[in-house]
Amino acid sequence: MTSPIKFAHIVLRTRQYKEMVDWWCMFLGGTVRQGNDFLSFISYDDEHHRVAVVEVMGRDAGWVAAWGGIAVGVDAILVPEVPLDAAGLDAIIARITARRTVGDGSSIVVISEGVKLPVSSGATTTALDEFGHPRLDKVGVGDALAELLEARTGLEVRCTRLGHLQRGGAPSAADRVLGARYGVAAVAALEAGHFGVMVALRAGAIVEVPLAEVGGRNRGLDPAYHAVVEALT
Repeated sequence: MTSPIKFAHIVLRTRQYKEMVDWWCMFLGGTVRQGNDFLSFISYDDEHHRVAVVEVMGRDAGWVAAWGGIAVGVDAILVPEVPLDAAGLDAIIARITARRTVGDGSSIVVISEGVKLPVSSGATTTALDEFGHPRLDKVGVGDALAELLEARTGLEVRCTRLGHLQRGGAPSAADRVLGARYGVAAVAALEAGHFGVMVALRAGAIVEVPLAEVGGRNRGLDPAYHAVVEALT
């Protein structure tokens, strides 16, 4: 089996993530340009590099977009906490256009599903979920952004919506240890008769937090991450 001479972009989902990435790299001579535990961009030397828009979970908070985008090293990260205006969109377009003369010319934009674009998508009504919230899978902000970027740059732009695939990454050693600490602390709270509380990680320590303090509230992206995103993109 030989590497493809020309290769179109495709998107594959699998329950055997690492095995699939290894197969494409070993048998077809691909190279992982950017990747993490749930997403990899594999390319070939003579591939036509395009712009990729990746839509991730995040109706009201941009934690997934920020962490995933920073870890992979994407070129733009859009989160609900930072409104995207016309000037911001122009800056992203300028960055993508400029990158065509640098390196392989590819660009990746990660966008939370709850981001509102500064232009109308043309949709007038959106289906609601059981809680009365707009079904963001029907809104498709990633597809709308990809269409907008393609129209403004003249480049080929593809959108990938990860959906629940984002939750399928293999846990790291730190994840497993933290899960064990949470479990032990939760059982200890139950045995001590501490009801109406949850266990949480605070400054490296496992603590009990009353549900009344956290229930019905959204925890937005920490401003410190905004600074990291601004510095790196």
